[in-house]
Amino acid sequence: MILRRTTGKHDQGGDAAPERDAGVTAQPPEEVERLAAIAREQRLESLLLETKQKERLQRALYALSDLASRDIGRTAMLRNAHRIVRTLMYAKNFFIALYEREARTITFPYFADIHDLEFPDPDEALTEDAFPNSLTVAVLRQGKPLMGPSASLRAHLGIPPDPRRGPDSTDWLGVPMVSDGRVRGAVVVQCYDNSARFTEENRDLLSYVAQHMLIALDRRQAQVDLERRVEIRTAELAATNRELVVQVRERELGERLQAALFRIAEVTSTTSSMHEFYAALHSVVGELLYARNFYVALLVDDDQALDFPYAVDEIDPGSFFKRTLLRRGLTDLVLRRGTPLLAPRHAIERLQDEGEIERLGAPAE
Repeated sequence: MILRRTTGKHDQGGDAAPERDAGVTAQPPEEVERLAAIAREQRLESLLLETKQKERLQRALYALSDLASRDIGRTAMLRNAHRIVRTLMYAKNFFIALYEREARTITFPYFADIHDLEFPDPDEALTEDAFPNSLTVAVLRQGKPLMGPSASLRAHLGIPPDPRRGPDSTDWLGVPMVSDGRVRGAVVVQCYDNSARFTEENRDLLSYVAQHMLIALDRRQAQVDLERRVEIRTAELAATNRELVVQVRERELGERLQAALFRIAEVTSTTSSMHEFYAALHSVVGELLYARNFYVALLVDDDQALDFPYAVDEIDPGSFFKRTLLRRGLTDLVLRRGTPLLAPRHAIERLQDEGEIERLGAPAE
């Protein structure tokens, strides 16, 4: 074996210094530090922006949750929800569609659009077949988000243009609202000019917000259903209480009436004169109802005249209640008809206007 001694850079048995690549110039330490500082600043700015976005999203979710518990109507709640979404992304044109798969119906509880001015009735359930060429229906059926220019989305899905569905948008974004694996609705935003373009971040954000919006709607509906059940139950209890009150009053009145009849039977045998009997009768009736003005009228002279064996009145004098021929007064009307009469002032005046009676004595209320 022949051993050769090397010379040059590998002499002395030491490691050779690596040769630098041609054309690469070593940067001064100051420049390296400056670039590193810029990189750190950019990372901090990115982290700060991400933190602010998360904080803004968290505030929006808290606000959505708070809406469900506030005592406001559904329309006001959704209007506030729209305002919250607009703090997160471009959402000037925004609507919500709720879907009933079994009934195949769609309702639009909220609709805001600067170009499509034909707003659907928020309480009207529209059949799914009424929207054969709708991107919204496509989102509801597929249960997946759709994003892009509406014309491009229709071309991709094989959906023909339909002017009834409103104007085309330069960018369209729709996300499903899903609960327990079932599509319950969709949230849609769209832009008609070049002022905005939706991104995957917008899509993910709107999907996240849509689920919280569905929770808010469900909580609101559960609250409405509970209030309705409470109202129904309260009405049922009130009706039951009214029936009980009526039964108690009827029983009390029946007892008072029975006692009054016993007293009338008693005074019939204990009074010594008819005047005394009528006075006792007046006292008994006064315990049952208002009877400060009270008289008894009897038909006499072959039913051609009235006799008043007893009369007490606060206004009309005793001479008014003397025997007299029949006249067209209230008493005569009761006798002609043979039925009871309960008549407040306006009913009495109407009877006078109709010629049924004539005014006799002081007008009664």
